[in-house]
Amino acid sequence: MKKTVSLLITSVLIFLYAGGALAQDNVQQVYTLSLEDAIKMATDDSPQFISADAKIEDAQRQLKEAQKDKRNFKGVIRLPAGLANVALKQGYYVKQAEIGVKSAEMEKVQAQSSVAYDVTQKYYGVKLSEALLESAQRGYELSLENKETMDIQFSLGLVSELDVKNAEYAMNQAKNACATYERSLDIAKKSLLIALLIDNENAQLTLTDDIEYEEFSANLFEDVALAMEQRYDIYSLKSAYEQSLSYRKVTEVLGLSSSEYSAANKNVIQMDYNYTNTKKLIALSINSSYNTILNEQDSLKLAQQNLELKNQEYDVAKIQHNLGMITNTQLTAAMNSVMQAEIQLENAKLSYKLAVEKYGYEIKIGL
Repeated sequence: MKKTVSLLITSVLIFLYAGGALAQDNVQQVYTLSLEDAIKMATDDSPQFISADAKIEDAQRQLKEAQKDKRNFKGVIRLPAGLANVALKQGYYVKQAEIGVKSAEMEKVQAQSSVAYDVTQKYYGVKLSEALLESAQRGYELSLENKETMDIQFSLGLVSELDVKNAEYAMNQAKNACATYERSLDIAKKSLLIALLIDNENAQLTLTDDIEYEEFSANLFEDVALAMEQRYDIYSLKSAYEQSLSYRKVTEVLGLSSSEYSAANKNVIQMDYNYTNTKKLIALSINSSYNTILNEQDSLKLAQQNLELKNQEYDVAKIQHNLGMITNTQLTAAMNSVMQAEIQLENAKLSYKLAVEKYGYEIKIGL
């Protein structure tokens, strides 16, 4: 199903004749966004990608120059005297220019991926804050009902003044929690607005994608292999290594005992180490990201089980309290445990969702 972005702009003009002046209220903006919409908004025509486009265009110009068989085109690639003709014949310049074009293109894609992941984090950060606020509001409603019940029972002489004070404290505590989550939601929304390049911090956001998730399954071996083919950093290091081999071959015309060949050979060794060692580190990093998903998945399942348990305990506590078997303090504790379990679950859902999202970027272009 194709997701679209709808922007509702409502302009309210209030005409007041005060000294002949006309006053106009600020324009209120309301954005209804899916995650896909939000990512598109943050990446389309973003000023931060202007330099990336310029870099691609410059690399393409350099490639055209190299393909015209111009030595040291535009002074970009400089080789020692005597080696330029050899390098030219062996296609060193053209290859270097081709690498430059692809590197510039991949660099932009990686930058876009980083922005997309950042928007994903902030988008779901807003959804988390909304869920936590809803949970706090439910807790506050329960605390109000409990306070009203205690007031009635106290007037009938069925409970002590201590029970009433405890109910009032629980109510105020729940009210403060609501205020805290309201402030957190406000910050989360403002953070997302900045990422979306929306200057109006009073703009309203309606986010349509919830924090949904599926059972994670992946082939770690295949994903690592895929990363080795697609990641920008791997391509850059591999290209540098291959070009160092090409350049060493160019210097062979000066003799294997020449200082140029010796320096080129040392560079090959260094480039080979950089490439092979980084591959190992990236494979390890992907393995770690994979394990993080499994850990978050386990935490999510436990959080779900815990919430079910706390809800059952609260149901039992309500019955026990009605029968006079436990105090209001104990009932309130059971109620608070439900709220904490809800918060734990919402956080676990987000952590799991973001771990899966991050893994997806890591096995592609990289972050």
